[in-house]
Amino acid sequence: MSGYLKNFKIQIEALNKVYHELIQGIENQVTLKNWWVFGGGTALAMFHFNHRKSFDIDIFVTEAQVFDFLNPKWYIDETTLFDQTEYRFDGMNNHVQLKTKDDIKVDFLLNEAIINRPILNTVIPLDFELYYESVEDIIAKKVKWRKEDNLTRDIFDLAVAISKNKDILKDLVESRFISYEDLDKLSESLDSLNEDLYYAELEKIEPQGDEYLDIANRAKEIIQTSIEKLNNLKKIRQLFKK
Repeated sequence: MSGYLKNFKIQIEALNKVYHELIQGIENQVTLKNWWVFGGGTALAMFHFNHRKSFDIDIFVTEAQVFDFLNPKWYIDETTLFDQTEYRFDGMNNHVQLKTKDDIKVDFLLNEAIINRPILNTVIPLDFELYYESVEDIIAKKVKWRKEDNLTRDIFDLAVAISKNKDILKDLVESRFISYEDLDKLSESLDSLNEDLYYAELEKIEPQGDEYLDIANRAKEIIQTSIEKLNNLKKIRQLFKK
């Protein structure tokens, strides 16, 4: 395990326990294969960019018929892993929120729409197959569902993804997983960013190294500039269609 991944020791241990206490039992009951994938900011940091610390675990379920198996009523009374007093099951929105006794938040969310094939883990030594999301899938959900939240970790993640791939927003729009309207709302939200709060939260997630610290300091500019260029490209294309 690399030195950076040691920063995620608690999260890796929690992920291992979540699998063996909860997911493995469901796998033994259903015939579906590869119905869950590790994603979100922690997966982005652990497997793609190594750019910051992250604390929570997001697991996306790709088959709706499996979701009821995750209802805490089936296992919360016998659990040795999860806090039995702090959990939530939202069947209408297909969201399960749990917290381990080590204070790691674990979210299960339904996401049947996938941009890229999930990637098989070859980085972390585990005794089970773990698939994690592509950068595009992680970023698409952050734009789609968190565009107006102004969360420091999401802003930083978006800026890093754009810095690594200047066409990522264009590619996501063209794939129709996000829209120009989503991007406009994201940019408008950034106009009202509380920068004092942003930098206070930035200290907690600790950008790793000078490159990422520079991106973190320019994150708002990086995102809004990319959106502006994309909107300008859209206008040019519309002119040629006339």
